[in-house]
Amino acid sequence: MKRAAWSRLAKLIIAIVLAVAAGTWAVGQLRESEVARMFVHDRQVTQGTAANGMELEHYDFENVAVEAMVHSGGTSADISAGKYDPDHIDRLIRLAAQLVPNPANMVPLESGFCLDGTYVLDPLDASQRERIMMFARLPSHPDIEFSLILLAGTKPDEKGLLIRNAESNARLSVLESLRVSQLRAAHRTISGLRGEEVLERFAEGDSVNVYSFWWEFGGSSDDVGRPHLSFTMDTGKGVRGPVPSSLSQEAALALWDKISSSIRFHHASPAPVARPAAPARPTI
Repeated sequence: MKRAAWSRLAKLIIAIVLAVAAGTWAVGQLRESEVARMFVHDRQVTQGTAANGMELEHYDFENVAVEAMVHSGGTSADISAGKYDPDHIDRLIRLAAQLVPNPANMVPLESGFCLDGTYVLDPLDASQRERIMMFARLPSHPDIEFSLILLAGTKPDEKGLLIRNAESNARLSVLESLRVSQLRAAHRTISGLRGEEVLERFAEGDSVNVYSFWWEFGGSSDDVGRPHLSFTMDTGKGVRGPVPSSLSQEAALALWDKISSSIRFHHASPAPVARPAAPARPTI
């Protein structure tokens, strides 16, 4: 993030002059039906010195707040960053130009990153750090909770799930270890991704058994198509603490195998996608 102070200041002055003169930054290269505006404000500069060997080196860090608003096909999107590198504002402009409205939340035929009511078209790269965290419960079995975490552009952990879990169990006392029964602990490939799986049963008090199932793929730091993936299923989650699992061990394993096996990479259609005629340009 270190750079010449005068170079940064000159770039920021140009940005502020453009923003003040027009009130906004217009985002170019949008589809005919789209309108977008960007606001750049709240410049923050932090300066100081840091030791570099035997010398003291001056440093300064600069951030700006950025807000981009895009309206397309009846769908509006608000993109914002509280602390953003002014040298990377062009990335936000390109990102806004890649937004495609998807009000019905249909599975897109084009490749990209899905959001609620819209998606971002490829090309996207791992350095943009796209991420998703999702949680779900079954109305018929409220004690069961699923979670899915997806992180692109992260360096795989040096210790995989199997090693981390084994080390965690090794730290348990003798009495605590008696409460844990390992049902599976091995590598497992899902949709071509060779991950690691740990399935355990825990005894929580008298006759209260709960299950914790976990599959993890380490991912790649430079391939957006191979993100870090973590999928879990837990039973026996109550409002005031653990409750007996609503599923037997056999049923819990069957449900886990069925749902986890459905994780797959969505292949985009190689053919161009026909778009409806663009509506009249909206106003903001």
